[in-house]
Amino acid sequence: MQSILTAEVAEKFLADEYGVHLEDFQFLADDAAVILARHHVGDDPFSPSLDLSGLQSLSEESATALSRYEGPSLRLSGLRQLSPQIAAILATFRGSLVLDGLEELTPETGKSLSMHGCYLSLRGLRSLDEDSAKALSTHGSLVSLRIPRISQEVGRILATYPSIEIFLTSSEENSEPQYGDPNRIRVCLEIHGYKNAWIVLGECFLSEYPDLFRTVHQFAKDLGFE
Repeated sequence: MQSILTAEVAEKFLADEYGVHLEDFQFLADDAAVILARHHVGDDPFSPSLDLSGLQSLSEESATALSRYEGPSLRLSGLRQLSPQIAAILATFRGSLVLDGLEELTPETGKSLSMHGCYLSLRGLRSLDEDSAKALSTHGSLVSLRIPRISQEVGRILATYPSIEIFLTSSEENSEPQYGDPNRIRVCLEIHGYKNAWIVLGECFLSEYPDLFRTVHQFAKDLGFE
């Protein structure tokens, strides 16, 4: 059954943020988005941000309202597609933007998202071509990707990003180990002065390459990070 997040539900969330699970809703009424944007996180560091990961679509009106939210992050991982127009609106949000549901990124949408100035998560992308990578390259903060394979040409482009985090795993679903998994190793590579690149190797990737140290640095070199 499809559920709509109405203005009434949004008001209940403002009154008790732990009593309403926003991620359970698939659609968002425009007037509800305006109300949600008033959500005040306050001084509690554990207070939840706006997690609307269940939404399957988003209107320009709702995107505009949510972009004015002053909390630390906005999660919209249920969106499978994102137009350049909606992306441009969301890019004005001044917090972390999580769009892990996107499987493809067009150059036009990438260009719109490049205007975003905070952490941007696109861990649902199945692939990334050169044009889209170039379009996103002017993003001013950390971009987080989780992609099974990256071409050498795209790697060289990613190496020019101000800050990039790449999760390399096998192409199988849910192959990435959890944060506490000892086989999940994170490697930081210095690129272009003060710019940083993070490469996270999943367990499935590590099993193919037992000589981790040599493999990581050779991989980085091949992609243009060194």
